[in-house]
Amino acid sequence: MNNTNTAFDFHNASNSIIIGDYIQFQFIISENPALINEKEFGESLLHIAADNNQYIITEFLLSLGVNPDIQTDSGDSALHLSIFRSTKRIVNLLLSHKANPNLQNKDFKSPLHYAAEFKEPDIIKILLLHGGDPILIDINGLTPMDLAGDLADLFPYRFPMPMISEASPIEELNSTINSLDRTVIKSDFSDIRLKTKRDSSKEELFDFLCSISLKKYYKVMISSGFDNLEALAFQMKTQYPITHKLLRTIGIETYGNQSRLIANLEKISCELKLNYDFISLDEFLDELELGCYYENFVINGYDDLLNILENSKNHKKLTDDILKTKLGIEKLGHRIRILVFIEYFSNKYFQRKCRCCLL
Repeated sequence: MNNTNTAFDFHNASNSIIIGDYIQFQFIISENPALINEKEFGESLLHIAADNNQYIITEFLLSLGVNPDIQTDSGDSALHLSIFRSTKRIVNLLLSHKANPNLQNKDFKSPLHYAAEFKEPDIIKILLLHGGDPILIDINGLTPMDLAGDLADLFPYRFPMPMISEASPIEELNSTINSLDRTVIKSDFSDIRLKTKRDSSKEELFDFLCSISLKKYYKVMISSGFDNLEALAFQMKTQYPITHKLLRTIGIETYGNQSRLIANLEKISCELKLNYDFISLDEFLDELELGCYYENFVINGYDDLLNILENSKNHKKLTDDILKTKLGIEKLGHRIRILVFIEYFSNKYFQRKCRCCLL
């Protein structure tokens, strides 16, 4: 902080925000631009602006490149704080500058948790529009859907249009258009289909864990890459089953809970029937909901699925270590899923090859 002139310090800058003196605030920042990245008592100027419903000052700070996801000492972002104040215009403004709607504070609460808890239907819709996750779990094991009460029926609709009552109709329209997150709403139908499939898989896993009273492990399973129930059930039939040791590795310590999870996965596995056919590398990864790793494969020379399958029976085969160290796939569950289905497809491939040889 610039200590040569206290007129341009953090205290005076924050005071100018609180009283809404934009001209004074702009002047202070012009004299001491380093202030925009500083904190006092765990809060930045962006937090103070959002917390005091100062739209113009918030917009000014964002235009200077302030990180919209900067967090207070308790982990709250400006988006969290704007929801505390029910300020829909600032919520839209922050989201239009790529604020993360799923950023969790130290209580693992996302902005959507607070919008649901405070019963803010318009803000719930806005956050869902920008990819807010309705099944993130907070420190108490609760999701936004759990907290929504009578508003829970809003959550099945992934992309509702926000309503911004403070703005004029033209401002509302422009704000809505400008705030659309192009990474969530894509024109490519296949991208929409794959995102919907991923969301559906997470919801299936969440429902499954709830049904066996293990909802508290949803977050640890998602973060470890064990985020696809069908794949987990299929693993039970392979040389890579879910085991007590594996569950301990990802942080599920209680033996009884491990046993319950394994037993129920085995039950689903008995009823599971896969009907995949031989496909290309990109389709293979997309089917596994791991299309994000396609470039990792291609860049490292694993761009031919047929070659990968043929090498799966020799010393050139892909291993867990190669997937992690060479291809940069950090999540254990994702690496295991890839190995499981390479084994599955390679067996189908060699069976088909043998049949062709006999003809």
